[in-house]
This record gives sequence, C-alpha cells and structure tokens, in this order.
Amino acid sequence: MKNLIYFLVLILILFSCKKDEENTSPVAFFEIYPTCVGTILTEFTLDASLSYDEEGSIELRWDVDGDLKWDTEYSKIFEYKTTYPAKGIYKVTLEVADEEGWTQQASKNITIVAEPLNLIALFIINPLSGDTSTVFFFDATESSDPNYPEKPVKVRWDFEGDGIWDTGFFEEKTAYHRYILPETYFPSLQIKSEEGLTKIATDTLIIN
Repeated sequence: MKNLIYFLVLILILFSCKKDEENTSPVAFFEIYPTCVGTILTEFTLDASLSYDEEGSIELRWDVDGDLKWDTEYSKIFEYKTTYPAKGIYKVTLEVADEEGWTQQASKNITIVAEPLNLIALFIINPLSGDTSTVFFFDATESSDPNYPEKPVKVRWDFEGDGIWDTGFFEEKTAYHRYILPETYFPSLQIKSEEGLTKIATDTLIIN
C-alpha cells in the first residue's frame, strides 16, 4: 500500500513538472513614438502590440517614470500615452503576465530635454513689388522647428492679411499668388510643429 502511495505521488510530481515545462514565459516588447527624446510638450505613445504569449492571452501594466510604482493596473490595452513635467531621463518599464501568472518585463529610457525653443517663421516674397498682373512667389523654406530640425514643419498662408487663411497646413513651403486689386496687403505665414506649437510671420506688399 505504501509503495502505491509513493507511486501515485511520483506520478503527480512528474505531471506537474511536465505541465510547467510546457508553459513558457510571455514576451514583453514595446516601441516608443514619435521618438525616445522630446520636451515637456511631447506626448509619447508606448506601444506594446508586439508583446505576446505562445500559450494564450496576456495582460500588461506600465511604470512610466521609473519610480518602481506601477502607473496602471493590469489590462489588455496595449497602447498608453504619457507626458513628462520636467527635464530628465525617465525609465519606462512594461510588465506582461500570461494566464498562468508568468511575467516578463522590458524597459527603455525616455529623455526630456530643455524647455522647447521658439519656432522660426520666415518667408520671402519674389518679386518685392508688382501690379495686378504679377504672380508673386512665396517661399518659407527657411522656417523650421529648432527642437526637431529633422522634422518638417507645416505651413499655411493668408495672402491678403485679412485674418482668413487661404490654405490649409501643408509640408510644401512655397506658393504662388496674384492680387486682383491694387492696394497694400499684409501677407502672413503660420507654421506648426508636430507638437502643435505655432508661430506667425507677416510682411508688407504694395500692389500698384
């Protein structure tokens, strides 16, 4: 009888070990958009959609500032948005858990640089004067966002300076315009960064 009990216990142990061997840890992985560097105005998107578990579904939670306190509860929402109040380096940690309670973590750093610099809104008009038959060329290619020089700003134009924008926001920084009436105009340019910052530049143009 005692041998039978030992045998049954051994079977249970082997079965339990086999079950554990069949389960594998989930995979924790995430990306940060738009980049890992920004300012206090940048909204970061943490995307964990590539995290998975081979045996089933997963839940996840975030510590977005490296204070070792979870900023979210476990959920099945794979995307989280966050901003940061001050300059510094923040450690972002993702933890995923599978249906068996196995977990895995992944971490990346987000760097917040100094306060954002002012946008540079510049444009030239060619020719500098003309009449109602003249087609004027507006060029804002020198406009930029010094916080992210590699990212193009978008521009829009108010050719008459009447407070009504004649175009939408576009990455194309040049435009042509002809004036119907001879008078003094105050053409304006507005530029917009990816963070939503804007700046306006205005010039004077006399049509004979």
